[in-house]
Amino acid sequence: SRHLNLRQIKILRLLQNLESIGVDEYAKKYSVTKMTALRDLRGLLSENRVIRVGKARATRYLLPTISNLK
Repeated sequence: SRHLNLRQIKILRLLQNLESIGVDEYAKKYSVTKMTALRDLRGLLSENRVIRVGKARATRYLLPTISNLK
């Protein structure tokens, strides 16, 4: 498993209280480009720390739970 950056650690904490987040929201919250936001979220996805729902601009990232893994 690779090391997470500070933004990724913060977003995992935030997602415990937030239902989900999109790339645009992530980019605004952490003042990064959409590409950096996408890279961070994809990194979390590849580590199975978040799951992705939706397609294209409607894509959201959320924490995996028993109910949404079915």
